Amino acid sequence: TAAGVPGRLAIRFDGRMLSVSNTGAPLSRSGGHALTALRASGKSDTSGAVGRFGVGFTAVLTVSDEIELRSTSGSLCFSRNRTRQTLRRAGISVPESPAAANFAPPVLRLSWPVSTEPAPGADTEVVLRLRDEVDVEQLSAAMRREAVDLLLELPALHSIRIGAEELVAHTRDLGTSGVSELRISGFGSERIWWQFRTARARWLLPVRDGAPVSAAPDVLRAPTRSDEELSLPALLVADISMQPDRRRLLPGARIDEIVAGYADFARALPPEDRLVLVPTPGFARGEVDGLLREAIVRELREKSWLPVMVDESDDAATGIDRAEPTVESAAGRRGTVRYGTSVPTRASVFPDLTEELAELLVGVVGPLVPPSLSGRRYAEALSVLDVHRLGPARIAELSGGLDRPPRWWYALYAALEPFAVDRLAVEELGALAVPLADGRVVTGPRTVVLDDRLREPVPVRWARLVHPEAAHPLLARLGARQATAAELLSDPGLRVELTDRPGDPETMDAVLRLAASVETDALPDWLGLLEIPDDTGELRPAD
Repeated sequence: TAAGVPGRLAIRFDGRMLSVSNTGAPLSRSGGHALTALRASGKSDTSGAVGRFGVGFTAVLTVSDEIELRSTSGSLCFSRNRTRQTLRRAGISVPESPAAANFAPPVLRLSWPVSTEPAPGADTEVVLRLRDEVDVEQLSAAMRREAVDLLLELPALHSIRIGAEELVAHTRDLGTSGVSELRISGFGSERIWWQFRTARARWLLPVRDGAPVSAAPDVLRAPTRSDEELSLPALLVADISMQPDRRRLLPGARIDEIVAGYADFARALPPEDRLVLVPTPGFARGEVDGLLREAIVRELREKSWLPVMVDESDDAATGIDRAEPTVESAAGRRGTVRYGTSVPTRASVFPDLTEELAELLVGVVGPLVPPSLSGRRYAEALSVLDVHRLGPARIAELSGGLDRPPRWWYALYAALEPFAVDRLAVEELGALAVPLADGRVVTGPRTVVLDDRLREPVPVRWARLVHPEAAHPLLARLGARQATAAELLSDPGLRVELTDRPGDPETMDAVLRLAASVETDALPDWLGLLEIPDDTGELRPAD
C-alpha cells in the first residue's frame, strides 16, 4: 500500500485457492522487475509505505508453486510448471545425477502476463493455488494469529479481513504530547496500546483496564518481526539497518539513534504511569537487547521527565522543569507544594512516603518523588534511575539546620511516627532536632524533657523543656524524659541557675509560672527563699 492511503487487506479461501487482496498502490513496472530479479522493492518512499523492503513476496513459495499477481495496472503469473517447460523448450536441461534428482526450477524468476483483473474494490490481488500438503485450516489459523502483529507493525494497513471476519485498527490522538491510542478489535477480542513516535522508532505500550503495563518479551520489529529478541517495557518498531534477510541487525547500526526521544515518551505519559517505561533489572536476551536497555537507561537518567514535588517558594531548586503544566495529586494542591519534572539523578525518594510527610519534606530535601510513586512496586525502577534514597537517618540529619515553628515540628513527628516501627528506625531518628520552650532547637530527643500538661511555653533554661506545641508522643518513644512542673522545680539545675544568675527576671518568671500549676504542698521548701521584687522593687523572699 502507498503511504497515506488507508490500506485494507482481504483474505479468502475457495477450496485449494487462496486470495489475498489489498487497496493501495497498484503494481508498477519497477515492482514487477523487483519481484522477478532484484529482490528489493522499487518503492522510493520511506515514510511508512507497506512493502518498501521487498522481501515479503517470497513467502508465497511456502504454500504454492502457481501464483497470480493481479493489479489494476496489469497482471502477471508465476508458475513452476511453466518455468520448467520454458527451460526445456530453450534446451536447458537438468543433468541426470543423484544430486539433481529433487531439482525444482525457481518460481519467481520468470513471469507471464495475464488478463485477469483483481477482485472488485481491490488494487492488487495475489491468488495462490495451494500445494496438496498445505492444511487450509492451519494456514487460516496462522494468519489469524499474525494479523494483530501486522496491524501493529504497518500503520498504513488499517484492516485485515479473513473470510467473513475483520480485524480493524483505530488510532486516535490522546492529546498528551504526541501519545496516541491504537485499538485493534475483531476476531472476538480487542487490544489497546499507547503509541509514541520518535524520529527513528515507534514505541507501543500495552494498555489493560485503562492503564499501561509493561510489554511481554518480544522481538525487534523493523518494521516486521526479526530474530532479535528484546525484553523492553514497550514494543519497538524501528527504522534501522538490517541484514539483507531482515532477521538480524546490521553490524554497526546506531542504537542510540533509535532510543533518542524515549524519555519524551515517558514525559508524555500521566505521572503515575511513567515508571512503567523503565527497564527493570534482568539478564538481556541478546547483544542487541543489552545495548538497547543500556541506551534507554542512559537516556532516562539524563533527561528531565520524572514527576517530583517541590516547594513553590524555593526558586533556587535545581533540576526542576517549571515549564511543564502543574500536575495535581489525587489529594489536590496542598500548601506551597507544586509538581514538575526532574532529572532522576537529582531527585530523592522516601520509600512508602505519605502525603502528610511529603508536604513537610518537600521544602527540606529538594525535588521529591511523590507518594504515588514511592511504594515498593516502583523501588526497582527508581533504583535503576539512580534516584537518591532517603531514610529516617537522613531526615533526622537534615532537620538539624531547620528553622520552623513548633507546630511544624509537631506535624513532622506525627508524620514520622508510622515509620518508627523497629529498633533500627528508632535509632536512626535519634538525631532529630527538637524545639525547646526557650526558643532553642537542640539535637536528640534523648536530651530533652516533656511536660504534656503545660499549655504555654515556659522558658526553662535549667532543663531542655520541649515547646508544648511540639510535644508529640513520638519524642517519648525516641528517649525524651517525662517531667512534671513539680519535677522541673525540683531539678538541681534550677538551684545552680539561681546561684549563677541571682535575680534573673527570666528565671524568676519561669519559676513562678511553673509554680502556678503545682499544688502548694508539692513545691520544694527551698523555693520559699527565692527572692522576688515587691511593689517597691525591693527583693524579698517569696515566703
